[in-house]
Amino acid sequence: MTVTDIPTAVEHLTPALLTELLADSGHHTVVRTVAATPVGSEQMAESLRLRMTFDSPSELPSTVIAKLATGDPGQREFASGAFRNEVTFYREPATEFAIPVPACYTAALSESCSEFVVLLEDMGAARQGDQIAGSTAGQARAVASRLRACTLERA
Repeated sequence: MTVTDIPTAVEHLTPALLTELLADSGHHTVVRTVAATPVGSEQMAESLRLRMTFDSPSELPSTVIAKLATGDPGQREFASGAFRNEVTFYREPATEFAIPVPACYTAALSESCSEFVVLLEDMGAARQGDQIAGSTAGQARAVASRLRACTLERA
């Protein structure tokens, strides 16, 4: 990926930068406008719902989820291994899973791994889990059941 600046704040997600990020991943469209709304709990990275308009019809959806490393440089450096793993997951093995995984439209990572951005399919009906509070017993059973069904589908 040849993007010159990886965003570390919502105000960095400009139409020009999004156009560049998408072009580097083979999506040749021009983003005209972008509006961001926070989603998620911002424990290690910021998650935003981006609503975009394009200069011409595009194969891309008008709404995506952006995840990016925010916070001070020391905090981002501390989490760099997690950021590297997330970008690598969406670049490589995510397409191999039988469970629902959002489509990845672009994934960029700095050389130090302390800055990253991914633009993902907006699975708006889905709910993000709370990594601090955990899940209810019913939620855990539902996930285990879905994973078992996916394993059986692949067999």
